[in-house]
Amino acid sequence: MEILMVRIKVKSEHLDEFIVEMIGDAEGSVMNEPGCRRFDIVQDMDDPTMLALCEVSKCKPVFPIGDAQWDSHRADAVQDPAFERGLHIIHAPLPIKPERVDDFIESLKGDAIGSTREEPGCLRFDVYQNVDNPAELYLYEVYVNQAAFDYHAKTPHIQEWRKTVENWYAGERAGGRRGLNIWPPDNWNWSSGKPSH
Repeated sequence: MEILMVRIKVKSEHLDEFIVEMIGDAEGSVMNEPGCRRFDIVQDMDDPTMLALCEVSKCKPVFPIGDAQWDSHRADAVQDPAFERGLHIIHAPLPIKPERVDDFIESLKGDAIGSTREEPGCLRFDVYQNVDNPAELYLYEVYVNQAAFDYHAKTPHIQEWRKTVENWYAGERAGGRRGLNIWPPDNWNWSSGKPSH
């Protein structure tokens, strides 16, 4: 699969118009483009002009259309304001020392599995690797709300993971976004499922 992670800052005077256009683009992509599995739009909670996009598209005919592990659209999802902007999402780049990339990924798998298996409030914990720069990883985490993320941050597996990787970063971890979903609505399929291993 091809995953595109984008972080942008929009001029405040164009923000509302930009969001409307992005929702139209995202909805059109997910509903009409074969192979477009997700197109998530996230707004930073501290600076609403900072947005993040996560687009997942099928790159080879290996993954069947309708794969519930990835597809965001649910035909039975109700369009109602009650299902808008309740999720807490992390969209963060992680620059890793090249010699520690494999160790970091292996360690991160434990955190991801612990999060999705043991935390009912963790809907997704995706880890992406830049194909052009393998030392650049991306986290994409989705929680049912801020309280679920706060719970996650205090769990033993995350505490252990933080200690393990604290010296494996290559410089500043900047440019991440933490905020609420703009689109799709909360009641679309955000869950990546529970891993079996």
